[in-house]
Amino acid sequence: MLCRFVRSGNFAFSIALKLCTKLYELRVGRVIHDQIVKANEDPDQVVYNALLRLYAECGCFKDVLWAFNEMPERDIATWNSFIGGYVKLDQLLEAFDTFRSMQGEGVGFSWVTLTTMLPHLDSGLCPDGITFVALLSGCSHAGLTNEGQALFDRMKTEFGISPSLEHYACLVDIYLERGESRRGDGSSEEHANEADWQRMGSLLNSCRLHGKVPLA
Repeated sequence: MLCRFVRSGNFAFSIALKLCTKLYELRVGRVIHDQIVKANEDPDQVVYNALLRLYAECGCFKDVLWAFNEMPERDIATWNSFIGGYVKLDQLLEAFDTFRSMQGEGVGFSWVTLTTMLPHLDSGLCPDGITFVALLSGCSHAGLTNEGQALFDRMKTEFGISPSLEHYACLVDIYLERGESRRGDGSSEEHANEADWQRMGSLLNSCRLHGKVPLA
């Protein structure tokens, strides 16, 4: 049995829990959890995240909530596993609410966050304008220019949400971020390509037409 070979210590616990998650060994994972509780050393962030991920992957959401609430600190990996747990249980409304709470705490984004959330916009839910601000901001930080533009278009056409100043600002940031990233990686092009600037020009004109003068 795996638990017989796990020595006390956060590093060993985290490795064992990750292996349990990969093998979906919930029973062994619970034994290791008991060892963690009995150990003299307090669990660190990595161990808490490993516990949360194990319970999320195995569909034990009461245990996910316990691990989440016990954590003294929460990082991006924590929130991603928490959101992923809701998605795995098809509790998509809760997943979107958690995503918004994540932004409220100023945690930030990762590629995993976005790839977890974006596919579920087609699930019949009705995300509001605040949710789209968070998603568009995430596309900007992740450098997802095409995905951000497509998301902005879907917000208007599929969900009937009129863009606000915040939405326009996010879209401008998406194109500016693309230009900045090209400068940063040493590419010969110092700015976004001509098509990008044309789209930004159209965007700024739309801002003026819709009264978004401060942004334009």
